[in-house]
Amino acid sequence: MDRVVALLKLECHQPYRLLFVLRIVRCARCRIHWPCPAYLDARSALLTPTRLDISATLRRDNSPRWPW
Repeated sequence: MDRVVALLKLECHQPYRLLFVLRIVRCARCRIHWPCPAYLDARSALLTPTRLDISATLRRDNSPRWPW
């Protein structure tokens, strides 16, 4: 999922603030209990590491920590 699309989905599937304060937690778009599946998919797409993060981690883990 593209980052911009994920951000838009995250924004439109937020619960209404007043209902959140009243502890009526429903998705504004889906009208089901929040967090809805669309929100969870968008959040997981944003939280996945990028290829640069993975390559940096691999380089760091492959370097010898203990030289002896």
